[in-house]
Amino acid sequence: MLLFKIFPVLLAAIAAAVPTNPQALTAATNHFEKRNATKEGCVYMCMFPRWEGPCEYKDFKFGECVSFINTTWYQHILSLTPQPGVMCDLSVDWRDCASASNVGKGIKYPGIDDMIEHSRDDQIGSMMCYEG
Repeated sequence: MLLFKIFPVLLAAIAAAVPTNPQALTAATNHFEKRNATKEGCVYMCMFPRWEGPCEYKDFKFGECVSFINTTWYQHILSLTPQPGVMCDLSVDWRDCASASNVGKGIKYPGIDDMIEHSRDDQIGSMMCYEG
């Protein structure tokens, strides 16, 4: 009988531990704030919409093309945000960030939480970010 009284409490605790969009984005923001003293930049990207995992922080240098070819991220990024104060251009082409095949120009924090809603799913091959 005690199990039936404890079960709802345990279920509520487990549900509270599941990450939601605001919590995941807050964690990314806290990570970004720790990095702001450097000239390098960082994006937070996830393979599912609304910051659902697997997720990863990707470092970059401003103005350099970051290719996702030969990684698990190639054309599998469904949510992405640059750190505050950074803008990123996203491209289909993994070889050329400045190509005409851009799928997103000037992406800023808080980024795009669902590439599917913006018709950009399974398209990102590379990115280039800069201060802005």
